[in-house]
Amino acid sequence: MCKGTMKVIAALVGSMFVGLTAHAAPSPEASTVVGNVPVYAKDADGNEIEGLMITSEIPEQYIEAENQIKSQTGFAEIVEALQLKELIGAKSTDDIVLIDLKDVSVPEHTKFPVTISFEVQGVTEKTRGVILHYNKTQWETVPTTMGEGTMTGVFESLSPVAFVIDRTTVEPSSNDEESTVSKTDGENPKTGETSHIGIIAALLLSGAVVVFMGIQQMRKWKKKQ
Repeated sequence: MCKGTMKVIAALVGSMFVGLTAHAAPSPEASTVVGNVPVYAKDADGNEIEGLMITSEIPEQYIEAENQIKSQTGFAEIVEALQLKELIGAKSTDDIVLIDLKDVSVPEHTKFPVTISFEVQGVTEKTRGVILHYNKTQWETVPTTMGEGTMTGVFESLSPVAFVIDRTTVEPSSNDEESTVSKTDGENPKTGETSHIGIIAALLLSGAVVVFMGIQQMRKWKKKQ
Protein backbone atom coordinates (compact mmCIF):
# COMPACT_ATOMS: atom_id res chain seq x y z
CA MET A 1 0.00 0.00 0.00
CA CYS A 2 1.53 3.32 -1.05
CA LYS A 3 1.99 6.16 1.42
CA GLY A 4 -0.09 8.55 -0.68
CA THR A 5 -3.10 6.26 -0.60
CA MET A 6 -2.77 5.76 3.14
CA LYS A 7 -2.76 9.54 3.63
CA VAL A 8 -5.99 9.81 1.63
CA ILE A 9 -7.64 7.11 3.73
CA ALA A 10 -6.47 8.74 6.97
CA ALA A 11 -7.80 12.11 5.83
CA LEU A 12 -11.20 10.63 4.96
CA VAL A 13 -11.53 8.83 8.27
CA GLY A 14 -10.35 11.95 10.12
CA SER A 15 -13.04 14.06 8.50
CA MET A 16 -15.65 11.43 9.41
CA PHE A 17 -14.41 11.45 13.00
CA VAL A 18 -14.67 15.24 13.25
CA GLY A 19 -18.18 15.10 11.83
CA LEU A 20 -19.22 12.48 14.36
CA THR A 21 -17.72 14.47 17.23
CA ALA A 22 -19.53 17.64 16.20
CA HIS A 23 -22.79 15.72 15.89
CA ALA A 24 -22.45 14.17 19.36
CA ALA A 25 -21.50 17.37 21.21
CA PRO A 26 -24.55 18.79 23.03
CA SER A 27 -25.40 22.46 22.58
CA PRO A 28 -25.07 24.67 25.68
CA GLU A 29 -28.76 25.58 25.57
CA ALA A 30 -29.88 21.95 25.29
CA SER A 31 -27.78 20.74 28.22
CA THR A 32 -28.81 23.33 30.81
CA VAL A 33 -30.81 22.42 33.93
CA VAL A 34 -32.85 25.64 34.03
CA GLY A 35 -35.27 26.27 31.19
CA ASN A 36 -35.18 29.40 29.04
CA VAL A 37 -38.95 29.88 29.25
CA PRO A 38 -40.30 31.00 32.65
CA VAL A 39 -43.20 29.24 34.36
CA TYR A 40 -44.46 32.76 35.01
CA ALA A 41 -43.05 36.28 35.43
CA LYS A 42 -44.87 39.17 37.12
CA ASP A 43 -43.99 42.78 37.84
CA ALA A 44 -44.54 44.71 41.07
CA ASP A 45 -48.24 45.21 40.23
CA GLY A 46 -48.80 41.52 39.52
CA ASN A 47 -48.96 41.97 35.75
CA GLU A 48 -47.48 39.36 33.43
CA ILE A 49 -44.14 40.51 32.03
CA GLU A 50 -43.91 40.44 28.25
CA GLY A 51 -40.51 40.41 26.58
CA LEU A 52 -38.61 38.70 29.41
CA MET A 53 -35.44 37.01 28.17
CA ILE A 54 -33.60 34.05 29.74
CA THR A 55 -30.39 32.85 28.11
CA SER A 56 -27.23 30.90 28.88
CA GLU A 57 -25.17 33.53 27.07
CA ILE A 58 -23.69 35.75 29.79
CA PRO A 59 -22.86 39.33 28.62
CA GLU A 60 -19.17 40.14 28.30
CA GLN A 61 -19.27 42.76 31.06
CA TYR A 62 -20.07 39.99 33.54
CA ILE A 63 -17.29 37.62 32.47
CA GLU A 64 -15.43 38.01 35.79
CA ALA A 65 -18.56 37.22 37.78
CA GLU A 66 -19.20 34.20 35.58
CA ASN A 67 -15.63 32.91 35.94
CA GLN A 68 -15.74 33.41 39.69
CA ILE A 69 -18.90 31.43 40.34
CA LYS A 70 -17.98 28.67 37.88
CA SER A 71 -14.56 28.07 39.43
CA GLN A 72 -14.20 25.77 42.42
CA THR A 73 -12.29 28.34 44.47
CA GLY A 74 -14.54 31.26 43.52
CA PHE A 75 -17.72 29.33 44.26
CA ALA A 76 -16.38 28.25 47.66
CA GLU A 77 -15.69 31.90 48.48
CA ILE A 78 -19.24 32.87 47.52
CA VAL A 79 -20.71 30.06 49.61
CA GLU A 80 -18.73 31.26 52.63
CA ALA A 81 -19.37 34.98 52.11
CA LEU A 82 -23.14 34.51 51.75
CA GLN A 83 -23.28 31.84 54.46
CA LEU A 84 -25.19 29.56 52.13
CA LYS A 85 -24.67 26.48 54.32
CA GLU A 86 -26.63 28.09 57.13
CA LEU A 87 -29.09 29.81 54.80
CA ILE A 88 -30.35 26.67 53.04
CA GLY A 89 -29.68 24.28 55.92
CA ALA A 90 -27.05 22.10 54.25
CA LYS A 91 -25.07 19.70 56.43
CA SER A 92 -21.84 20.39 54.57
CA THR A 93 -20.55 23.05 52.20
CA ASP A 94 -19.43 20.19 49.93
CA ASP A 95 -23.11 19.42 49.28
CA ILE A 96 -23.81 22.94 47.99
CA VAL A 97 -23.61 23.00 44.20
CA LEU A 98 -24.15 25.39 41.32
CA ILE A 99 -26.57 23.78 38.88
CA ASP A 100 -26.95 26.53 36.29
CA LEU A 101 -26.20 30.13 35.36
CA LYS A 102 -28.48 32.37 33.30
CA ASP A 103 -28.70 35.96 32.17
CA VAL A 104 -32.17 37.38 32.71
CA SER A 105 -33.51 40.66 31.37
CA VAL A 106 -36.84 42.47 31.12
CA PRO A 107 -38.01 45.52 29.12
CA GLU A 108 -36.88 48.89 30.49
CA HIS A 109 -40.36 49.98 31.53
CA THR A 110 -40.83 46.96 33.83
CA LYS A 111 -41.75 47.87 37.41
CA PHE A 112 -39.61 46.21 40.09
CA PRO A 113 -39.52 44.08 42.16
CA VAL A 114 -40.30 41.29 39.72
CA THR A 115 -41.20 37.70 40.57
CA ILE A 116 -39.93 35.03 38.19
CA SER A 117 -40.59 31.31 38.43
CA PHE A 118 -37.97 29.20 36.62
CA GLU A 119 -38.41 25.64 35.41
CA VAL A 120 -35.62 23.60 37.04
CA GLN A 121 -35.06 19.90 36.41
CA GLY A 122 -34.74 17.61 39.42
CA VAL A 123 -35.86 19.91 42.24
CA THR A 124 -38.92 19.57 44.48
CA GLU A 125 -40.53 21.48 47.33
CA LYS A 126 -38.23 19.54 49.70
CA THR A 127 -35.06 20.54 47.85
CA ARG A 128 -32.94 23.07 49.72
CA GLY A 129 -31.86 25.79 47.36
CA VAL A 130 -31.47 29.48 46.68
CA ILE A 131 -31.19 31.79 43.70
CA LEU A 132 -28.24 34.19 43.53
CA HIS A 133 -28.11 37.45 41.61
CA TYR A 134 -25.09 39.49 40.55
CA ASN A 135 -25.84 43.11 41.49
CA LYS A 136 -23.08 44.57 39.27
CA THR A 137 -20.54 44.44 42.13
CA GLN A 138 -21.04 41.13 43.93
CA TRP A 139 -23.23 38.04 44.22
CA GLU A 140 -26.24 38.25 46.55
CA THR A 141 -29.12 35.99 47.53
CA VAL A 142 -32.71 36.70 46.57
CA PRO A 143 -35.87 35.46 48.34
CA THR A 144 -36.42 31.99 46.89
CA THR A 145 -39.32 29.54 46.93
CA MET A 146 -38.73 25.92 45.94
CA GLY A 147 -41.45 24.03 44.07
CA GLU A 148 -42.06 20.85 42.11
CA GLY A 149 -39.63 21.41 39.24
CA THR A 150 -39.42 25.14 39.91
CA MET A 151 -37.38 27.78 41.71
CA THR A 152 -39.06 31.16 42.13
CA GLY A 153 -37.20 34.34 43.02
CA VAL A 154 -38.08 37.96 43.79
CA PHE A 155 -35.66 40.42 42.15
CA GLU A 156 -34.99 44.10 42.77
CA SER A 157 -32.86 44.20 39.59
CA LEU A 158 -31.68 41.74 36.94
CA SER A 159 -28.43 40.54 35.36
CA PRO A 160 -26.72 37.13 35.76
CA VAL A 161 -28.69 34.72 37.95
CA ALA A 162 -27.23 31.56 39.53
CA PHE A 163 -29.11 28.53 40.83
CA VAL A 164 -27.67 26.79 43.88
CA ILE A 165 -28.96 23.71 45.71
CA ASP A 166 -28.08 21.14 48.34
CA ARG A 167 -27.47 18.12 46.13
CA THR A 168 -28.43 15.67 48.89
CA THR A 169 -32.01 16.97 48.75
CA VAL A 170 -32.58 16.37 45.03
CA GLU A 171 -34.92 13.61 43.91
CA PRO A 172 -33.01 10.65 42.37
CA SER A 173 -32.90 10.85 38.58
CA SER A 174 -34.82 8.28 36.54
CA ASN A 175 -31.67 7.91 34.45
CA ASP A 176 -29.08 6.06 36.54
CA GLU A 177 -26.28 6.73 34.04
CA GLU A 178 -26.43 10.53 34.28
CA SER A 179 -28.04 12.48 37.10
CA THR A 180 -29.96 15.64 36.17
CA VAL A 181 -28.19 17.66 38.85
CA SER A 182 -24.56 16.97 39.75
CA LYS A 183 -21.59 18.81 41.27
CA THR A 184 -19.42 20.26 38.53
CA ASP A 185 -16.55 22.67 38.09
CA GLY A 186 -17.24 23.84 34.56
CA GLU A 187 -18.59 21.45 31.93
CA ASN A 188 -18.36 17.68 32.35
CA PRO A 189 -17.29 15.82 29.21
CA LYS A 190 -19.57 13.15 27.84
CA THR A 191 -17.07 10.31 28.26
CA GLY A 192 -19.47 7.66 27.06
CA GLU A 193 -20.07 9.49 23.79
CA THR A 194 -16.34 10.03 23.27
CA SER A 195 -15.56 6.33 23.68
CA HIS A 196 -18.30 5.39 21.22
CA ILE A 197 -16.93 7.82 18.67
CA GLY A 198 -13.46 6.30 19.02
CA ILE A 199 -14.85 2.82 18.33
CA ILE A 200 -16.74 4.07 15.28
CA ALA A 201 -13.62 5.81 13.95
CA ALA A 202 -11.61 2.60 14.35
CA LEU A 203 -14.25 0.65 12.47
CA LEU A 204 -14.27 3.22 9.68
CA LEU A 205 -10.50 3.00 9.35
CA SER A 206 -10.61 -0.79 9.25
CA GLY A 207 -13.35 -0.70 6.65
CA ALA A 208 -11.42 1.78 4.50
CA VAL A 209 -8.34 -0.44 4.57
CA VAL A 210 -10.36 -3.53 3.61
CA VAL A 211 -11.99 -1.67 0.71
CA PHE A 212 -8.60 -0.44 -0.51
CA MET A 213 -7.09 -3.91 -0.37
CA GLY A 214 -10.02 -5.26 -2.35
CA ILE A 215 -9.54 -2.61 -5.03
CA GLN A 216 -5.83 -3.41 -5.26
CA GLN A 217 -6.57 -7.11 -5.66
CA MET A 218 -9.08 -6.37 -8.42
CA ARG A 219 -6.51 -4.25 -10.26
CA LYS A 220 -3.91 -7.03 -10.06
CA TRP A 221 -6.43 -9.56 -11.30
CA LYS A 222 -7.40 -7.37 -14.30
CA LYS A 223 -3.73 -6.87 -15.23
CA LYS A 224 -3.24 -10.65 -15.32
CA GLN A 225 -6.20 -10.96 -17.63
